[in-house]
Amino acid sequence: MIPCFRRQALSQLSVASDVGGTFTDSIAYDAATRRITVAKVPTTPTNRAVGTVQGLKAALALQEKSGADVDYVGHGMTTTTNAVIQRTGARTALLCNRGFRDILLIGRQNRPSLFDIDVVRPEPLVPRERCFTVAGRMNAAGEEVEPLDEGALEQIAQEMKDAGVQAVAILFLHSYANPSHERRAREKLEALLPGVVVCASAEVVSEFREFERGSTAVMNAYLRPVMENYLRSLSHLLRDPGEGLGLGADRPIMVIDAAGGLMTIDGARTKPVHTVLSGPAGGVVASAHVAGLADIHDIITMDIGGTSTDIFCGYRPLCKSFLTHIDV
Repeated sequence: MIPCFRRQALSQLSVASDVGGTFTDSIAYDAATRRITVAKVPTTPTNRAVGTVQGLKAALALQEKSGADVDYVGHGMTTTTNAVIQRTGARTALLCNRGFRDILLIGRQNRPSLFDIDVVRPEPLVPRERCFTVAGRMNAAGEEVEPLDEGALEQIAQEMKDAGVQAVAILFLHSYANPSHERRAREKLEALLPGVVVCASAEVVSEFREFERGSTAVMNAYLRPVMENYLRSLSHLLRDPGEGLGLGADRPIMVIDAAGGLMTIDGARTKPVHTVLSGPAGGVVASAHVAGLADIHDIITMDIGGTSTDIFCGYRPLCKSFLTHIDV
């Protein structure tokens, strides 16, 4: 989290927290005195926001400060990572073009061991029985080849409701070139399925290749209810002057993303897929910063938590890296 503090040059008192599967680590940094205080508290699984606020309060108390004195909050977490590993996300459905129901099952040809007959592929986040299709097609130039069958969406929405769906991902061919069908389908399903999260693939990642875009949209939909509940609770507790931290209404709350950068709390709510593996990314960014101060080019980092172990190997000047995620 160190780079987050450096970017906030005008902040006098900054705090940050990192929520893991077992412990929540918090830090408070006073730029005026250059004093750092840290706190470690058990993670509160039923509501991780509670442990986050407890840790931040403890770190601030060591400086005889309170939430009202804080200028900036940074937050890292394993909420979405753990939800994917433990398969605790929302009950999700997929809507795609007619004839492409099995796109998540078929995937692509590239795989780590092409001729290994013992490989067991992980089950997709959306089973085949919750994959729905509708007529409508765009070509690669973004031109409409077949109009979207909006009438069929009403029957599909009813089937989704009967299946107890909590989130929907929409994937249409070539939506990166023309997302109008996806947007219209999203609007219709949002109206027909109140309270259900609906994600259009082109609004999550507007890239070509249907499997990559679709699987990303599915994961985003799968995680959104989890993240919305968590961040709603976190934001409330951080602002609440009574039971919470008492952070000022105009003070920014930023969430670290999987690239080691920062997202607003609203951005993290709508695109939680960008926070998967953000915890390991935060450690990597901080390690690269420390390595730079020591003029070390080749680095290996290991981040061992209660749910997973994350390993990074990289050559710092080139910013090239790979991340290995190991379940423990």
